Amino acid sequence: MTSAEARWWNWPLVRKTESLIGHVAIAVVGFVMMIVGLAMGVTMVLLPIGLVVGLVGLLIFIGGLFGHIDDASGMRTTNRREDRHADAKAHPGAD
Repeated sequence: MTSAEARWWNWPLVRKTESLIGHVAIAVVGFVMMIVGLAMGVTMVLLPIGLVVGLVGLLIFIGGLFGHIDDASGMRTTNRREDRHADAKAHPGAD
C-alpha cells in the first residue's frame, strides 16, 4: 500500500462509512437469521433449533442496530486536557 493510499484510507469519511457498512451488514445477517429461525420453527422437528437460531439472530440484529460506532472522524466534541493528552500519547507527531 502506498503512502497516498494509506492517507486516503484514514480519511474520516472513509472510516465512518466503513463502520456504518459493518453495522448494516451485521443487522442484515441478524435479520436473515431471524427469518431462517422462523422458517425452521414452522416444522415441529426443527422447532428447538429454529428457536435458538431466531433468538441469536435477534441479538445480532439488535447489536447491529444499537452497537457503538467508534468516533473515527478525529473531530473533538470536548476540549478536556485529559483527552488532548491521551490523544497526543496515542498519535505522536500528529499535530
